[in-house]
Amino acid sequence: LRFILRPQALASRRRSPSTEYLRLEIKIYRPKLIVLVTGDYAGGVVTAVFGEQGWQKERQRDGYWWRNASGRLPAVLWTYHPQRKSRGLVEKWLRQAVRLTTGVRVRST
Repeated sequence: LRFILRPQALASRRRSPSTEYLRLEIKIYRPKLIVLVTGDYAGGVVTAVFGEQGWQKERQRDGYWWRNASGRLPAVLWTYHPQRKSRGLVEKWLRQAVRLTTGVRVRST
C-alpha cells in the first residue's frame, strides 16, 4: 500500500498536539498574559486556541495584534520575534503588554 500525505494534512497533524499543549498550559498555569512571538507562523494554532473573534488588529502595521482576557482565556499579545526589530517597535509591544495586564497606559520614552 502506498499512502500519499498532502502538506496540509501534515501541518494539521503537527498543530493538533501544539493546540492541546497550549490549552493545557493555560488551564494549569492560568497566566494573565500570553505573548506569542510567532508572527504569521502557527496562525492555525493561535486561532484554534483563542478563536478568530476579538482580535484588535488596528496596530497590524506595527507588527502586533492583541485580544483582552475573555472567559477563561488570558489576554494575548501576538507579535513577531523581537530579534532585529527596532527598539522603538519592541517598546511599543512592551507598552501594550503592560496595558493588557494592568490597564495602565505607559507613555513612550
